[in-house]
Amino acid sequence: TFGTLRGEWDIHANITAWAAAGARSGTESNSLANLSVANGSTGAGTTYRFDNNRKDNVNTGELGLRGTLQTGGVGHEWVLAASSFTLDKKNAYVMDFNNTQATNLYNPVSTALPGYSARALYGGAMGNPLTTGRVKLSSVALGDTLSMLDKRLLLTLGLRHQKFDIANFNYNTGLQTDRYDQSRTSPLLGALYKVDKSLSVYANYAEGLSQGETAPSTAANRGTMLAPY
Repeated sequence: TFGTLRGEWDIHANITAWAAAGARSGTESNSLANLSVANGSTGAGTTYRFDNNRKDNVNTGELGLRGTLQTGGVGHEWVLAASSFTLDKKNAYVMDFNNTQATNLYNPVSTALPGYSARALYGGAMGNPLTTGRVKLSSVALGDTLSMLDKRLLLTLGLRHQKFDIANFNYNTGLQTDRYDQSRTSPLLGALYKVDKSLSVYANYAEGLSQGETAPSTAANRGTMLAPY
């Protein structure tokens, strides 16, 4: 279930403000048969039951101003914008890889849904998943495109400050297991020159901060967050 709302307001002939907000709520429930093939020629293998319940809640927001102005012979198209993103995810799983059922890749064998064995591996409570991850992203950006030489030369200059606050929590206790809170100010540079009405040349340079991934449950460093890059 999701929705967004956006609005703009012309404060002045040369200045426009905007605001936006959005939210999403999602639930997911699976009961899967994970297949392992033991013989690639015959397709013989086994399956085991893997269940998970997941709930996600996302909230986003954005505010901004954009406008134009003239300073001497230089025109400006400027923008100031701020945005935020928050994600709260809850998850629980049961992995019963010690309780296998025979099957075949090419001729699947249907079986009734097996019950959990005594050796099943639990992560959290399926009926009440705890928060296992929380993501908070925010940024503020300022940019200006300068036009010169009768608008034949355009220079774009920009800065963007991004902040990441990301935490993981234990499936069973809800206690925080790791977290990083990092920020970075990144540049944006661009230039465009109109050689004539049908030909332009341009160059640009940009940097941005991206969230690092989290090691999956099958990895040796399961649940470890990798640094942003």
